[in-house]
Amino acid sequence: MSVSRLPEILHCITYEYVQKLYSKRWSGAMNLLSATLTSPRFHPSMSQQGQDVTPHGFFCLTYSPSGALIVGGSVYGTFYGWDASSGNLLLGPIQAHLDDFIITHILFVTEDVFLSSAHDTTVRQWDARTGEPIGEAFTAHEGAVCRVASLPDKKTAASITKNGELLLWHLDTLEVIRKAHVSVDAFYALAFSPDGTRLVSVRWHVLRIYDVENCRLISEVNLEPHMPPMLMAAVFSPDASKVFFGSGSSSVVIWDVGKEEFENEVLVSDFDDILGETMCTPDGTLVAASTDHGKICVWSTTTRKLVTVLDDGGPFTFSSDSQCLTYVLHGTELSVNPLKNVKKVSFSFVISICC
Repeated sequence: MSVSRLPEILHCITYEYVQKLYSKRWSGAMNLLSATLTSPRFHPSMSQQGQDVTPHGFFCLTYSPSGALIVGGSVYGTFYGWDASSGNLLLGPIQAHLDDFIITHILFVTEDVFLSSAHDTTVRQWDARTGEPIGEAFTAHEGAVCRVASLPDKKTAASITKNGELLLWHLDTLEVIRKAHVSVDAFYALAFSPDGTRLVSVRWHVLRIYDVENCRLISEVNLEPHMPPMLMAAVFSPDASKVFFGSGSSSVVIWDVGKEEFENEVLVSDFDDILGETMCTPDGTLVAASTDHGKICVWSTTTRKLVTVLDDGGPFTFSSDSQCLTYVLHGTELSVNPLKNVKKVSFSFVISICC
């Protein structure tokens, strides 16, 4: 083995380890490293126009800015859109990306336009009312795209690959404005701020924050002297003053961006859980983190106490008004959970994906 390839091999091992944790969370439904699926299981209660369908296979969910539409992207490269109040299917299935290439991220630019990124190395724009593509796909990336952001002018986008290629580009012309290389470990501890102007990444023991508009590094901190448990996933607070990291222990670790120090950590599980996907409400009052035992833990940023734990959760998202947490339940339903009164399922509706 060549010594020069050691960092690359270690990176792949780290990536594969994290992927296995995520595939475990979705009951072995996917292997993210190779972007392949296990054999689909037929569910007798699921059918659509006489066709057999497989379990959901969703990777990401998001609400439109008004909260009227929920869009889900799948590991098959398809997306669906549901009316958030009734659960009626409004869009889909639409083959948005190449078949069997995971849709990694869906982001609304406006109420009527959203972006989707995928492992097929592209970012695409969509009309949220009709499900029709807007213009051509953005194809300047050389690797699988894992995150996408819209900047405040709504005319500029940023996207990043799992290999750390950051591109800033025009939504209308698809012209690349600037580019940079970001040091990343896989793509879990990697996040854009809500306004798209900042990017945080962690590689090994170094935390970095980037100015996205200028594609330049603005902060770099060596975490080795006070290294927390393995940082698995990241999300900014709405004002970008803090970053919440899901960790390799049972806690969410809080990073103060201005002070460049860890503020504290919040224990969110009584089990020896590894926290994965992490998300903050638009109003900044709640943070949710998934666990490798298939649970979603929700805690308050005010009291720093656990609010509720939801079971059997797949991909999840908060509603635009921060009042509900929605996730894939039992592989066949979208479960909408009100958080104000900390109740269990408010209502759920059947979802399905065509073979």
